[in-house]
Amino acid sequence: MDDGSIYSEQDIVASLAASETDLDMDLAQYEPTPLFDVSMNGTENALVHVPSNTSDDFDSATFWPFSTAWQWTHQDLYLQGDDVIQMSLGNPDDQSLELHQTIHDQGLHHDIQIQQTSGSLMEQLPIIPTSGPPAEKSLINVVTNMVEFACRVSLTHAMERTAQWAAASRKLSEFLPASETSEDKLLHRLVEQYFDNFHPLWATFPRTVDMDAAATELHPLLFLTATSIGALFMRGAAQYGTIMHKQIREALPRQTSRTDLTEPEALDLGRALLLTQVAALYFEHDNAFSAAQHLSAALSTHVHRMRLFTLKSLDSLSQPLRKQRKTSILLEGRKMLAFGILRAETFMSVLFNKKPLISSEEINLPLPYAHELPATFSQEDPVPQEPPLPCGGLLFSDLIRIALDEEEILPPLRPFDIELALFGLQHEVWRFSHDPNVFLRLIQMPAPPSRASPSATEYVSDPLDYRRRRMRGLVDDFYRVKSALEKWKKALSHCQLSHHPELNRTIYLSSLILYELSMLRLCAPLDHIQQTAYQVLEPSASNEQVVASIFDWAATENATDAIRHANLIWQMLSLESSRATEVQANYNILALIALHHAAVVTWAVAGTGKNVDQGIVRTQNTPSTTANASAAASMIVLRRENTRELMLQFADLYPIITSSWGMQSSFFKMVVKLADHPFPSVS
Repeated sequence: MDDGSIYSEQDIVASLAASETDLDMDLAQYEPTPLFDVSMNGTENALVHVPSNTSDDFDSATFWPFSTAWQWTHQDLYLQGDDVIQMSLGNPDDQSLELHQTIHDQGLHHDIQIQQTSGSLMEQLPIIPTSGPPAEKSLINVVTNMVEFACRVSLTHAMERTAQWAAASRKLSEFLPASETSEDKLLHRLVEQYFDNFHPLWATFPRTVDMDAAATELHPLLFLTATSIGALFMRGAAQYGTIMHKQIREALPRQTSRTDLTEPEALDLGRALLLTQVAALYFEHDNAFSAAQHLSAALSTHVHRMRLFTLKSLDSLSQPLRKQRKTSILLEGRKMLAFGILRAETFMSVLFNKKPLISSEEINLPLPYAHELPATFSQEDPVPQEPPLPCGGLLFSDLIRIALDEEEILPPLRPFDIELALFGLQHEVWRFSHDPNVFLRLIQMPAPPSRASPSATEYVSDPLDYRRRRMRGLVDDFYRVKSALEKWKKALSHCQLSHHPELNRTIYLSSLILYELSMLRLCAPLDHIQQTAYQVLEPSASNEQVVASIFDWAATENATDAIRHANLIWQMLSLESSRATEVQANYNILALIALHHAAVVTWAVAGTGKNVDQGIVRTQNTPSTTANASAAASMIVLRRENTRELMLQFADLYPIITSSWGMQSSFFKMVVKLADHPFPSVS
């Protein structure tokens, strides 16, 4: 498309209906009543009340008591207020070292406080200056004006945007500490910070060294989104980044409902939505979980209107060479956004234990190139011959179908393809992980019977008695998923043989963590364990029946497998963190999520005392309770009395992982809490 609208008349009607009902309101502004009132001294007072008029039709043995899902309890406890302003520092490495030292000095006591540098950032960056007209000079007003300009300016007005960004930079410089950067180029400096620090973790558009080009060619809202993230890596700019993030996440859903968007504009807005969604999770902004889910839904609606997941042909014969290049860049940009959304939905799925909003069945696109295509080029640039499509142009949806077919083998895959293939299998993993009792209900077995002994399901003593279901199709589906995961693991081994590990260390680590987490989800009732972990902080909210069911599960073979996968997650992250910093893999938020799930599974099994022959290896920097020096490398067995030491092993890894993006994780706080609260006993 050259310049026309990509939306239909039906979209216009839908947009008007949405505006009449005010559907553009940011759901993140809704603040549910917290389960606990966290007082100044760190204690929690229960605020949950079970309604007295609960219907007798509900069987207490079947339904959970009135409560909030653990993810929202976590948000209510830890993701309220602008902690990012106080915790995000300009130099992530400085913070991680300081925090890491504090951890070992204080033994990870549950009241540990993050050490702050010279004063509060709130004091360093007042929202309203100490002098001058507050209405004109407040930082909030400066940010608001920038966002309003970005929402109304056209992409064709490059000169106007250049002048506006220079003026905004000068205004913004009044609130930031003195910098060597020119006042006119402050926003450019923030975008550079984004490219240097966050782009390696989450690349959504090609990097450019020409910040002037980025300022004029990126959609203004995408440009401001990059500044909001970059500000969190620049000392003294965190407050600007937080305020801009909040304003951006309110403005973006409204902009995507416009009916006059061109395809490049729609693509950039999709990128901005994706970046804002993942930034909410990475930097734990206010109500981050609610915001991420709201933005995920808005992004899904937006990209389906764009038909992002449908293959668009490149009519090379009817286009001039230069236009071919532009079209090729646009198509590759669409693919990168599509697979970026798949990645984000995978992380959301494993965090919230929900079905991904995007299925591999929808993504009828060939795999993207491994390299980044340039965002811009001059008139003199040659038009190179495009390299052959990966896997011969095999569509991603077909790749996942091959993976799920037990009679087929996967084609040779690059590291980038390997990671995407595992993302594509997560919808099938969710089918069985979100409902761990499905086999118990349907075939009265806690786990599907082994295929090696079909008599467990096929032998019937009385052919007239069919009171027991066999559910062969469901059992076959389960083993098809397990087989696909094992097939993926073999494909990874072949990939590692032909692609140097040191050059692809980040992808290999992330992929293996997701593999172990997928296996963990298939054999552990994660939602029940997590719910119990968050309720244990207030014993009156605990559900004894669920606790008893976890005790029963802990004695099964599934629990043994779950601990093995949890231990492998911990081992991989522990070993990687022991490598020299310059050769370590980059950690992404999946490592944080997997570590949290592995920690609570270990906490639960240790508390039940049902797997005392298993454990994790004590790291050298963990204080030992014995005088024997060799005990520092011994195994910490899964016993209730070892709960604290086990949790400290996990907690010690959090600041190392999050140092990549300069934050202190709220999951770290929760695991430290669990160190002092063992799994509840069965009465």
